[in-house]
Amino acid sequence: SGYLSLTDSYIQNNEALGNGGGIYNDSDATIHMATSKVDFNKADYGGGIYNTGEIRIKNKSRVSHNAAIFDGGGLHNRGTIIFEGEDL
Repeated sequence: SGYLSLTDSYIQNNEALGNGGGIYNDSDATIHMATSKVDFNKADYGGGIYNTGEIRIKNKSRVSHNAAIFDGGGLHNRGTIIFEGEDL
């Protein structure tokens, strides 16, 4: 289990051979993103974010220009995601 808080963060230009090029959030973990960007990442699934846990995305955070080989260029979700006025 775990908790991660990202504020004014920029996660970019990462690549994973499996899941979650920018962020991989496991089933027993929680991430809060505020005024952060996840851009230009690559993976098989969930180029930007691969989520099986819980993510709250708010305060003008952005997930864009990510790529996946199979599914979920920006986001591959198998958990809970709460968006509060965000761009995907």
